[in-house]
Amino acid sequence: MLDQYSFADVLVFVAYGLLLLGSGWLFNRQSNSTQDYFLGGNKMPMWVVAISVLATSQSAATFLGGPDQGY
Repeated sequence: MLDQYSFADVLVFVAYGLLLLGSGWLFNRQSNSTQDYFLGGNKMPMWVVAISVLATSQSAATFLGGPDQGY
């Protein structure tokens, strides 16, 4: 499988993987408990959570409904 990728492609894959691992390690150090990790320590304002939920549902609707309307 790696025969079809050039050295630059493999280098980008490895760099991206290291970036994901590094950022995950960096941000995980800041959480002290599972409540901090999963709920953000209950520090998010209600309006931010509402916008996030709205954006997520809108994204799912367009991802599922857009191709249907196009067809």
